[in-house]
Amino acid sequence: MTESADPRHHPHDWHSDAYVEQWISQDLTDDERRPALAWVAVLFPGEVSHPVRVLDVGGGSGALAAEILQARPQAAVVLHDYSTAMIAKAAERSPASATGSPTAPPT
Repeated sequence: MTESADPRHHPHDWHSDAYVEQWISQDLTDDERRPALAWVAVLFPGEVSHPVRVLDVGGGSGALAAEILQARPQAAVVLHDYSTAMIAKAAERSPASATGSPTAPPT
């Protein structure tokens, strides 16, 4: 069996900025993902103007958190991810969503 060039089939280095950049570049594009994420963002019960609190566990680069904040401006979203590099990307995408604290890498 040959190894795949796809980095998702190899051990992950989620605390490496370069690895996270590569992962994001090979992941689905916003154009491909945005319709599904936008649909999820409107599934919360209640009026759009009512505040909701959302914990985005494993939120990665913040794509879902950004869609929730766009669809529900009154939402309070806390993004949590194991990867400090992913949280940094989420902060670039939507500073308000990247309030989660990263988990230290295992030693």
